[in-house]
Parts: sequence; structure tokens; C-alpha cells
Amino acid sequence: LKYLSYAKCRRDRGLTHPMCYSLTEKDRMGHPVPKTYPVVATDFGAHSFHTLPTDSHVLSKYGIGVSLYFKFLKVMSWLFLIMFIISLPSMVIYVICGSGNGDAIKLQLQKNPLAILGMTSMGHLGESESVCAQAKYGETLTLTCPYGEIGHVDASYSLHDAQGTCSCPTAYQASSKGVCRGPLDDAACPTSGLPCFLGDFPSAGDTCCGYTKDAVSGAGTFPELMLKDADGCASPVVTPILNGLCLGQQTCSLTVDDAELYLWKVDDTYKTVCTDPSSPLFCQARLTDRMNTATCPNATRSERGIIAQAKCLTTKIDVSTSWAFKIMGWNSVTRQDFVGMACGLDIVYSVVFIMVVIWMKQQEKNANSQILSERLSVDNYTVQLMHLPHHKDVPKLAEDVLRSLVAKAPVYNEAIQAIRVADINFGLTNAAQISLMRKRGEVAAKLDVALQRIAKFKKLQPHQPPNAHEMDVKTFERRMERLLKASNALGDQFTSYDKRLDEWEKKNKGKGLVAVTAYITFEEEEGYLRCMREYPSLGVLHRLFQPYHKRFLKKRMWIQPAPDPTDIIWENLDFTAANRLVRVIVVNLMALSLLCLSFIIIYAAKVKKNELTQKYGAPVACPDGGVTAWDVVQEQTSSSGDQTMVMCFCKAALLQSSLKDAMNIDFVDHRTGTSVKYCDTWGTQYLEIQALMVASVVIVVVINSCLTPVLRYLVLKQKSHTRSGVVVATVTKIFIAQFFNTALIVLLLNANMDDVMDKSGAGASVNGVKIFSGKYSDFSVSWYNDVGISLMLTMLINMVSPHAGVFITYVVVEFQRFSDRGFSFDMTITHQETQRDLEALYRGPEFDLASRYSVVINTIFITLMFSSGMPLMLLIGLFSMIITYWTDKFTFLRVVRSPPQYDGKIAGAAGSLLPWAVLLHTLFGIWMYSNTQIFDKMTTQFSALGSLNAELQRGGRIVARAITMPSEVMFGLLVAIAAVALVRVVVFRYFGSALRSVFPICVRMMKKEKPPRNLPNYFDSIPTHILKESLATKTLKPRLRDSYSAALGRRGVSAALEDADDAHRDSGRATLEGCHSYDIMVNTYYKDAFGGGAFHRAL
Repeated sequence: LKYLSYAKCRRDRGLTHPMCYSLTEKDRMGHPVPKTYPVVATDFGAHSFHTLPTDSHVLSKYGIGVSLYFKFLKVMSWLFLIMFIISLPSMVIYVICGSGNGDAIKLQLQKNPLAILGMTSMGHLGESESVCAQAKYGETLTLTCPYGEIGHVDASYSLHDAQGTCSCPTAYQASSKGVCRGPLDDAACPTSGLPCFLGDFPSAGDTCCGYTKDAVSGAGTFPELMLKDADGCASPVVTPILNGLCLGQQTCSLTVDDAELYLWKVDDTYKTVCTDPSSPLFCQARLTDRMNTATCPNATRSERGIIAQAKCLTTKIDVSTSWAFKIMGWNSVTRQDFVGMACGLDIVYSVVFIMVVIWMKQQEKNANSQILSERLSVDNYTVQLMHLPHHKDVPKLAEDVLRSLVAKAPVYNEAIQAIRVADINFGLTNAAQISLMRKRGEVAAKLDVALQRIAKFKKLQPHQPPNAHEMDVKTFERRMERLLKASNALGDQFTSYDKRLDEWEKKNKGKGLVAVTAYITFEEEEGYLRCMREYPSLGVLHRLFQPYHKRFLKKRMWIQPAPDPTDIIWENLDFTAANRLVRVIVVNLMALSLLCLSFIIIYAAKVKKNELTQKYGAPVACPDGGVTAWDVVQEQTSSSGDQTMVMCFCKAALLQSSLKDAMNIDFVDHRTGTSVKYCDTWGTQYLEIQALMVASVVIVVVINSCLTPVLRYLVLKQKSHTRSGVVVATVTKIFIAQFFNTALIVLLLNANMDDVMDKSGAGASVNGVKIFSGKYSDFSVSWYNDVGISLMLTMLINMVSPHAGVFITYVVVEFQRFSDRGFSFDMTITHQETQRDLEALYRGPEFDLASRYSVVINTIFITLMFSSGMPLMLLIGLFSMIITYWTDKFTFLRVVRSPPQYDGKIAGAAGSLLPWAVLLHTLFGIWMYSNTQIFDKMTTQFSALGSLNAELQRGGRIVARAITMPSEVMFGLLVAIAAVALVRVVVFRYFGSALRSVFPICVRMMKKEKPPRNLPNYFDSIPTHILKESLATKTLKPRLRDSYSAALGRRGVSAALEDADDAHRDSGRATLEGCHSYDIMVNTYYKDAFGGGAFHRAL
């Protein structure tokens, strides 16, 4: 056990982690002891509607990006709470008023407890069931619903033989083998007149054969058998009569007789109407009213009949069991009224979401301005000079920059006549040099450890008193030789990197090394303000016509505020804008290809598994008496293609013995004397199904785990100049990947688009795998109980799964530290070899802002997308935001190191994605609310725009559903959102940018001028301990050394490091937060990577 300096380690942790300093406790060196912030009591700030200060003094030190992230989580938490409260009436009705009795629901929950999730969805209301009845003249027509009441009726009173049928006629029925009697003849039915296309008869649902087929699915169609009116002989009042008599009834009967006078009353609940406008309330009509007697004379009366097709559903939703609705006087609500209410609430919280997002983005701008105005950092004194003129000597360029900038006239402070530049740091074309320095630093760290091991091992040398652990000479020499060999190998690598750096510097220090940008730090705020006033960033045209006296060495000056020094990626400054644009295009194409590849692999595996499961692994009804071998032989030797008997027999054999034994069973056909191992084929497919079931899950996990680091690697290849830019690109790409693999693949796997795809999409496949061939063509009850429950369960797991790694990492790291101390509570004990290793052990991982944003945005998108039919998603989103906030708060204050000074671009990028979530939510809401199997169709016409309505109806099923009430109101919201987004992009972004470039003087006149903050001198704002530590090094620039010494002199402080009461001396004085210089060798990320101490080397 070695006693390294834990005090220095603790001080390093205080400088590199989110910690505060004790005002009472000090270490042996006199430094204040770092303390962790309390997790619960620490305020992380919030956006608010009032003007009182709401920013966190803790987070403001770590950049606007981190502060806005935690405020974003708070806003999303409150927003999901509001949206859930608004949608709560809909979910309550789904739960308490769903289909099925209490005993059936209890039995379902006992079999599958997860079914409780389906009870909170739209699918719990149940869906309609079609019934059909037909009666000739003089007979009684009876419509009876097995479940619910009659909610919609279509009928025809015309010639019986020409009005269609309720079931598949005998001539159209399939054979006993389930095939059509008419064989295909050149993709058409034979001349014999037998139907040849197999399909399902719509009104009955049974198998039937037709003479024509659907162009997309290839299934048989039956236009000649559908409900229709005979030409010239039909009653226009039969449907209103049946609606008036039958709607809302479980059973409805009437006698088909022309002399019968049918009476009913107008009911606004079911939108029934009178056929005679003169009688608006009490209605009466005969079947022959308004019939054309010229084309349909009374002589044809005996040939007439009624065919009626009705939809059965619970037309009224009983809410009397809920006291909340009962006290409001509600006992029941019709489905049409409910869907209108649910859709209205949906629109309300969608609008609330949009308004809150707009408000939040404005608050982020205000918070950005406020935090920047309260925070004192080196970028308050620094500007970035872009596109430097051609030069051969970088030091000479620095002198030219100084002369050009110091001659500007006073703007805000008349007392400062000549501005002074404190420091200039250039971004150079030295990406290769920085890469070599990083590799050299890695070797230097290993070499430092190796040398310390040798020095400590020498103390065990024999005959070297005092030595209590003396070893024999041979052992010592053997182990010393091994240590020296490892040290020499590292020394050779280190020397190799030094030589390569010497060669690079010799080759590029002259003409090869060019400055691409400059970070100019002024001594006073006045210099920064003068510079920004003289060279405002008003667009390309403004710089194009820049006066010659303002140009620098005949080069147009382009100056903008400098980013925080810790946000700069210095090695990427070597890459030009054109180079980075090409890289972005290539990276995006590669990322898209990876997404497509991962989607195809996952999709193909799941489709193959579903196909095999449907054929060999689907549940079958086995005979109660069991299956014999002879039953299997008869089934397999027939041409039916059925697999029921072989599955039942082989599964039973598998349970009684092993799979190998079951596959070796011989099935003897006594008629021919041959034997076949039918279970062999079944066993092979069974193994394949089990493998695919495991693989379909493993593939998703593996691809998602591999996709994230690959996308991170690709983003790094874009060579963004700032870490914030890297985070923005990473957030977008990881979010899209997670969204695809979490939600879209589930939808596409189960989607059946036969009803909406045109002929060009028929038979679409990828590598032979058919797509859009799933089980569900709509958001049906079965979809909610199958796919919907799966999605809600996935989101419930995602509430905690992204954060499990954080706590595992925390526990593992704490155990490693405890183990390193020999399971002692004495913090000074350690097994580490060097001080660097000890500090690294107590240094946490980086705060991965990109992954956190991508997880949160993915949650917002998925929960919003399905919340119209599954309001519980909003509650899941609420708890996800709350758990994420507290987990990340704990992580930030206890686990990770201080993040880079991210700017507000990350929050802006995340906020710009949110309107797309509302757009998706509206699209899916339209489709869910227009499901006529759950809610009866409510048709409306644009009274003043009849031609427009006709054109919209020509758009097919998708457009027809979009313009069906109440979905058309949501469709209007969708159009409004799309229009606003289009105007925002075209007018405010592109047109506004062009306007600023063409008329920069107008923008300058309208733009509010930045007021001075009266900041102290740059050198006077540098913390005292940084001034002392910098003066103690030998690498400080001579010009800065004099300025640092003068700053200490003005404070009356000596440069000795032993005088440690620096925090007390800086109290009450405005000091810089974060990195104090744009020198790359001061930046913590590069200083640690390059290696320090005896291995230090300047760039």
C-alpha cells in the first residue's frame, strides 16, 4: 500500500467535477476542501412565466447547453402532465366503458396480466361486427346483433335476384380441399364459366371464389354479389326507414310489404331523418314512396325483396358506473359524440404542445442571453477572426492583427483610448501534429508509470538497508530485467513519436504551417465591443462590399463571437467548410445505408420467423383423443397441405422423449408398405423457429448496440469545429436510429397495406422478403391488444433501461475505489502506482449529453405518435421525463466529470425536432379516429365546396378517411401545422437570410445593440491560483508572464504557491469561470492527452 497525495487527488476532483468548496474546512495545504452538492436541495433552474431569476447558479458555471437540458426536462414533465390530464376523460371511458363483462375481463387478466395495458386503449371499446339479412316480398326481415346494437344500416329494396346476396352462393363456393373449381387460364377464369379466384366474401367472411381479382392482393372479388340496386327498380327510402326503425336496437324486424306504413321518430342521437321534409319529427313512409313506377311496375312486386347489411356495435357507451360522469348528469354517450369529444381533447393538447414548445424556445433564447450576461468567461473578451489572409509567417501575422485592431476609436468607454490585445491564439493546419501528440501522450503516461515502478522496485534490491522485504539476487534481477525491457520498449515508442514530431515541425513550420483562424482576447471589454461594432456579422453581401480601410491585408474581415475554449476541437480547424460539407453528405448517406441495412436484417428475421411460426408453430386444436401415426400418414399423403396432425403428434412425442427421438419416428403407410420420418421435417423447422425467436430479439439488441458507436464514429468524421456541433449531429442520428428500430419497425412488420397500395406497390419485396404483408391493415382491436400492448411494454421498459447503466457504473466505480483502499475507510491508502492513476480512479466518465437528448426525444416522439389511441402513453412519457431528470441530476452531481461548455445550439436542435412529433401525432390520430370498425362513419360534405369534396373523394381511401368527421378537424390541424412549418422555413429562414444579406443596413438599424457589462480587466478576472500555477510553469508566454505578475501585484499577492488562501482573496471579485485561455496547452482535454511533467512538449 502506498500513500500518495489524496489531498491533491481531491483538489483535482474539485476542479474537474461539479463540486463546491467548503467555507470552513481546509486541507493541510490550506486549500478549501471540495464538497459535493446535495442532490435534492440543489436548484437546477427552470423556465417560468414570471421575470424573477430562475437560473441555477450551479449549472451556469458549466455552460448554457447543460442548463437548458435540465430545463428542457422540467418543461417536458409539466407538458406531459398537462396533456395527460386533458386526455384523462378519454382514457377513463376506455377503461370503465370497454367491451366485455367483468367476469370476462377478470379471466383475461388472469391469463395475461399485461392485458390491463390494452384496457387503457381505444381497442377496449370493441369494434363493429357485420350482419346481413335478406327477405323476399311478403316475408319478415330480421336483423339481430350478437353483440351491441345496430349502429349503421345499408339496404336495398329492388328486384331480389339482382340486389346481391348475404352469403356465398353454391356456384361460387370452394371445393372441400379449399380451392376454386375453375382453374386459371392465362391469369383469367376458364371459358367453362367456373370462378377461379379465391377470396373472402365481405358480408359473411367465409371463403368464396370470384371471377375477378383485386389488382393489388390478387384475392377474388365479387362485384356481382355485392349489395346494389337493380337498374330502374329501387326504393330511395328503404335505408332511412331501416335507420329509423333499427338504429340503437339489438334486434329489428319488419314485414316486406308495399302496403305497410312504417312509423318512426327522429332521433338526434342516431342522426335519423324523415323522408318527408314536411314532417320533421314524426316520420312515416312506405317502401314504394318515390319509386319509379314506369320502370318498376307493381306487376314486379312478387319479384322484389330487401337486403340489409348492418354494423353491430355499442352505439351508446355506458358511463353510469363512474361517479365522476354521474354527478355531471351523464349516463351514456354515443360513439359518435365520444369520438368527437376525444378528437377535440386530442386537438386541444396538440395545440397546447405546440404553444408550449414555442414558448420554451423563446425562454431558451432569453435564458441563453441571461446566463451569458451573468457568467464571466474568457469568451466575453474574445472574438474569432475567420478566413485569415494569405501569409507565410504566423508570428508576423499576429503582429499585423494587433496593429489592425488596436487603432479603433472608442465606442463605450472614453477612458480607454487604445485597446490592448491580451493574447492571440491561432487555429493551425496541424491536425497531423495534434494526432501525433495524442499518441505520444498515451505512451508518455505508460512510460511514467513504468519508470515509477522501476524506482519503487529498486528499494527491494538485496543488500540495500533498510529493506524489510529483501528478495534473492536472481529473482530481483529477473524481475528488474522484465521491468527494464518494458520501460525500454515504451521509451523507444516515445522517442519514435518525438522524431516524427521533429520531422513534421521541420517540414511544416515554414510554408506548410498556416493559420486558418484566430482567437483574439482583449484586455478590456471595450476592445471586444469595438471589434463587434466595427465588423458585425450581417451576411455575405455585407462582407463583399466591406470598405477597403476596414480590410486586413486586403482580405475582408469576418469576425464573430468566439465559442468557449473547451468547446473547440482544434484538430478539426484544419478542415474547410467545403471539405466538411462533402463529409456531411457522405456521412449522412452512410448513416442512411446503415439504417436501411439494420432495418432489412431485423425485418427479414422477424418476417421469416412469423412465416415459419404460422406454418409449423402456430397454436392448433388437437383432437381430445389424441393423434395416431395413421392419422399423420393419412394427412400427409393427402393433397390438403394441412399440418395439424403432424404437429400434434410430433409435439406429443417431443414431450414424452427427446427431440432427436421424435425426429427418428418412422410412419408406415400400410397401403404401400413405405415409411417416412415426417417428424424429421417438423423437428428441423421447430429448431429453426426457436433459433429465429431468439435471433429476432438478439439481432435487435446487437444492431442497436453496434449502431450507436458506429454512428458516433461517423459523426466524428464530419470534422465539426466544436463539440456542440458533434453533439447536435450525434443527437439527430442516434435518435433517428432508435426511433426506427423501436417504433417504425414494429409498425411495418405488422402492417398490411393491401387496401391502400396501388398496383405499382403490389408484391413489394426486399431480397425476396415481402413487406407490408402483416396481420393488421388498420388500428383494430386486435392491433391494440397485440402491437399496442407490446409498444406500451417497450416504453415502460425504456423508462428505466437507459439509466440502469448509470447506477451500475456508479456502484462498480465506488467498489473499485473501496477495493483500491484495501477495503479501508482511510482515503489516503491506495494500490495505484502513480498520482496520475489515483486521480484517474477518482475521475468520473464524461457527461454524454448526446445520448441523453436522443433518448428523451425518442420517448417524446413514440409516446406522442400513439397517444391518440393509447392515452396511457402520455403517462408513460410523464414518468419517463421525471425519472430521466432525477437520474441525470444524480449522475451530474455524483458520477460524471464537468462537461465541456456546450452552447445553446444543442437545445435549439432538439427543440426544432419537436414540431415533427406533433405532425406524426396528427397523422396517426387521423387514422385512429377514422377507424369505422370502432367508430361509425360520420360523413360530411363541404356545402359551399361540392366540387372540392368530389375531388378529395377521388384521392382514395387515405384521403377519404382524412376528410371524415371528426378526423377532418384533425386534418385541418395537420394542414395548419404543415403550412406554419413551411412558412417558417421559407419566409423566416431562407427569405429572411437573403433579406439580411441584401439589406444589411436595415438589419443593423433594427438590431438591438449589445450594452456593455462593465467587466473588469481580463488579467484581473483570472483566479489567483491559476495565475500562480501558470507563473510556476516554464511554458508560459513571456508577454503573459509579465501581465500575470502585474495582476498579482495589483492584488498584493506573492507568486509563491505555498500561500494557499486564494479563495479568500478572490471572494467578492468577479473571476473567470471555466477555462481561462484559448491556448490549446491550457485546455484540460488536450493538456491531459498530450502528457505533462517531464514529458511536456509544446506545439
